[in-house]
Amino acid sequence: MDEPSVQYLSYLLRLWRSGVAGEWQASLEAPVTGERVGFANLDGLFDFLRTQTTTGTRPPYDEEGRGESNTPHLGA
Repeated sequence: MDEPSVQYLSYLLRLWRSGVAGEWQASLEAPVTGERVGFANLDGLFDFLRTQTTTGTRPPYDEEGRGESNTPHLGA
């Protein structure tokens, strides 16, 4: 059976820079579960979001807040 396509995604976005000229880093947090996905640079963040919005991949949690996922996790 096909999974329903994702129509809504919600994340808390955090951005920070390491040092004066350091590269921007980011994390996304799922508000339902508190699960976080970290990114060493903005390209990784954009790739993740592009995948989430073009393939219909499930976010790091489902509607009931269970941790079912095909997405990278913090430290991956």
